[in-house]
Amino acid sequence: MEDRQQQEASKMRISTSAAIAGGIAVAALVAGGGTGIWAWQKLTSSDPPPVTVNEVEQPTSATAPTGDPDAVTTETPTATDEAASGNPPTTAAANAPQSQQPPAAAATTGVPQTYWLSASSTELELVAAEVELNAKAEADAEVALTSAMERLLAGPRQDSEATAIPEGTRLRNVSIREDGVHIDLSRDFTTGGGTFSMTGRVAQVLHTATSLDPGARVWLNVDGEPLEVLGGEGIILDRPLTRSSFANDFQL
Repeated sequence: MEDRQQQEASKMRISTSAAIAGGIAVAALVAGGGTGIWAWQKLTSSDPPPVTVNEVEQPTSATAPTGDPDAVTTETPTATDEAASGNPPTTAAANAPQSQQPPAAAATTGVPQTYWLSASSTELELVAAEVELNAKAEADAEVALTSAMERLLAGPRQDSEATAIPEGTRLRNVSIREDGVHIDLSRDFTTGGGTFSMTGRVAQVLHTATSLDPGARVWLNVDGEPLEVLGGEGIILDRPLTRSSFANDFQL
């Protein structure tokens, strides 16, 4: 009889312990969410508790700015990474424009002309004459102006034409640039004559150099140096020269 009473008392203690444990687990579940689960497992199992998400350091580069642990961002591969992987670069540098080739020579838009002084006039009067071009000159404006300037320095062929350019003047260079037409003559261009002759020779060169584009600017050099004052009497020349400015300064 006494043994039976002791067995029943032991069962009551076990039931009471289980009830207390169950109560603690329920309270923990209500109050702590994931912590409650851990408490329940601690009471009912001898296995070590699982590691929660908060106990692991998450890589900042993979977590979205919103703080959502399930959202990840994707890092854009750099040009160095892509080069190492053997893939063609997809960065903005790959789409950068390539260096352009030098522009082709501009074709002539008209027929170049040489300008002479009228042999029948005592005033500064210019007479234009067209210059015949070969196929190469027709395809290149710079070559066309070179042909016209060489023809001008060779002297007039008609009795009605005269020139104020000193004999022996040579053409050193002609170039067409973004800022205008550059003409380089030999030192002979500055020798001899008075004001009328100096004005006339500059007018001839200026109008011949702008025969393809009457609005072009002309940079006149002598032996590679800028020509700003011409002759002993000191004719001052603007840089650059234009037809309109020259006409205003010298009453053409």
